[in-house]
Amino acid sequence: MEHVAMCLPSIGVPRTSFIAACCGFYISAVLVFWQSGLYPSFAQGYGSGYGSGYGSGYGQDVNVDDQQHDALVTFYNALGGTQWKNSNGWLGNSTQCAWFGVSCLDGVVTKISLPENNLSGRLPAALALIETLQDLNLEGNLITGQLPPEIINLRNLIYLNLSKNEISGQLPAGLDQLTLLRSLRLNQNLFSGSLPNLEQQDLETLDMSDNQFSGSLGEGVFQLPRLKILALDSNQIDGTLPSVKSSVSQITSLSLANNRIAGTIPASISNLSYLEIINLNENQLSGEIPTEILSLPRLKVLQLANNDLSGKLIFPSVAYGQLESISLSNNKFSGGFPAALFEQKSLKRIEINNNNFSGEIPSRFTGFDELEVLNLANNSFSGLFPEVVDLVSLRELIIGSNRFFSPLPDWSSLPALEVVNTSGALNELPILNISLKIDTTKPVIDSDGKAGEIVSLIGSLVLGDGAIVDGGWYSNKELVSQALSDSVRLGDGNIELQLKATDDLGQVASTVTTFQVNAPVYPTVQILNGLPRYPDTDGKIGELVSVSGLGEDLDGSVTSHMWAVDGVKIAEGPDAKLALNNGSATISLTVTDNVGLSATQTFDTFIEPPVYAPSKTWPQSFNGTYPDDSFGLPLNNVGIFESDTGTWRTCINVLNTDGTKSGEVYDVNFIVLSVDEGRIQLTDLRPFNPSGSFTDYLEEPDCSGSYETTSTTYTDYISFGASIYSVNFRIENSDEKIFVLTSYQQLAVD
Repeated sequence: MEHVAMCLPSIGVPRTSFIAACCGFYISAVLVFWQSGLYPSFAQGYGSGYGSGYGSGYGQDVNVDDQQHDALVTFYNALGGTQWKNSNGWLGNSTQCAWFGVSCLDGVVTKISLPENNLSGRLPAALALIETLQDLNLEGNLITGQLPPEIINLRNLIYLNLSKNEISGQLPAGLDQLTLLRSLRLNQNLFSGSLPNLEQQDLETLDMSDNQFSGSLGEGVFQLPRLKILALDSNQIDGTLPSVKSSVSQITSLSLANNRIAGTIPASISNLSYLEIINLNENQLSGEIPTEILSLPRLKVLQLANNDLSGKLIFPSVAYGQLESISLSNNKFSGGFPAALFEQKSLKRIEINNNNFSGEIPSRFTGFDELEVLNLANNSFSGLFPEVVDLVSLRELIIGSNRFFSPLPDWSSLPALEVVNTSGALNELPILNISLKIDTTKPVIDSDGKAGEIVSLIGSLVLGDGAIVDGGWYSNKELVSQALSDSVRLGDGNIELQLKATDDLGQVASTVTTFQVNAPVYPTVQILNGLPRYPDTDGKIGELVSVSGLGEDLDGSVTSHMWAVDGVKIAEGPDAKLALNNGSATISLTVTDNVGLSATQTFDTFIEPPVYAPSKTWPQSFNGTYPDDSFGLPLNNVGIFESDTGTWRTCINVLNTDGTKSGEVYDVNFIVLSVDEGRIQLTDLRPFNPSGSFTDYLEEPDCSGSYETTSTTYTDYISFGASIYSVNFRIENSDEKIFVLTSYQQLAVD
């Protein structure tokens, strides 16, 4: 203490002059000791005397009044005191207890309250010299930098409020040593690092929202017996919500919104039986809301918007009537409107928009005279919208993008209503249109001499909001077809033809047309020698077939016989020779009488292709094989790789420069030059399917390969064993006709 003795003032020297002239050395020494960690032992001679009067143990080595005065001077200078909004008394001749924002008890400083006073700079370590401090409130200033680690020496601190500043970095280690803390408010700063493990048994308020804290939330915070407010929203907290053991906690407000918390909401949260506010908005929570949470007896605010929650909302059968706000927007909830909400007459906000709710709203909004916001948009609610005459406080009504039935209620009687959005709120029915190949303004002339007439029903449908579950064509109210387009025989006489569609909500759209079907006498027609199959007779593609027919007309004469193949007229007269291609064909004979009435008879036949003579180079009539249906290919023929011979047999469509087919199609053989390098060489080429053969299913074979002349790329589907591959090649050597593999993909089985 020699330095102290050297600085003892002479009698009559003012304290301010003495401090400025002499004790500056001592103060500097104290700060050095403090920052070096030596100060606690240096100061223990005066730090143990707190009692009802604070400071009864001071004065043995250092005057407490001077020490706190000097610490406040350092505090003032470090935080730009000359720029404060109010600095009355600071650095004046009066005692520091009279300085603005400073409160004392028994002559020692117990409170510093300077909120929104334009403090700027870093908190000085000297602040920790005011060990009697119980309440520190510096909210809403411009304080920067990190918290000095010495702050943990403020062991008498009960209230610490540093919110709304720009303090950064990690929290000092040892905050749990501030055992008397009741309120810790560090919100709206730039703190980072892991969440601290606080064990203060008297802590009532913990607000560290709007920072950059990370890590997961431990269950210990739920065991603090007096904690009422826990606010950690708008940080970078991840992990899952911890289970809550049977808790003595008195938490009333739990706010963890705008973090990265994932997983499900544990049902054990309901052990926090005092909860009034739950805010878990904007996280990554999934699964269902536990029924136990919806049963919390004091719950007033439930905010779970912007998560990935799903399932149905099952409220308890007993309605507590406490709920004031529920926000479940932007999730995947489903099922019907939670009917139990109609028992919560204290509700002010219902926001369940952007979910998958459906069905009718089962009641009317009776007794909801406090409801201000109702947002049901972007769901699939249906039915008539309930009456709303009791919603006298409603300001916002948003119900767009639903499927309510018309008409909507009259909102004009609601006195407080400011915002209304009903865009797309009504169920949109499908739009139907009938298009017939007849002139409905004239009688329909019978075309086949039979009762009634086959009419082509052609309907068009523009879907509404939902799916079509039933519908069809009705002739004179009798269902005749459930296909949108069909050909049906309608009876003679007056016809009322109706096209109806019923959506998944049971609403019906329909359109009607009327016309008349006459029943005249028509000529008759008979094909005399049509065969179901014609064998090949000349070894060439196609066959010349002789046909004969007979037409008669009971009330006139037959004036023409017209033969057609697949609807194309190719010959006239009762006898004709028809040049038919290989494969299936429909041959018809139409006779027309002297008044223009016609009758037609058809028969289906099959023209067999020539018998193919295989060779070593071309063992099949066309290259390829039928792909297994399980691959879902829209082709009935793909290339094949013969592993035993190393031969690749397929066909190729030559494409134009614009990518369209040129009409040139070839059977081709490749040999595999290198499996590892994916190199193949074209060895043989001929026109595709020269004998006009068919697949085993009597279909014209498809050609699966294509060659693009511009890019010299070859693509194909190749069967290899039980697998099929999509392959892409490019030409490597055009002279040698060598191609190299650029990509391939094994097809999956549907």
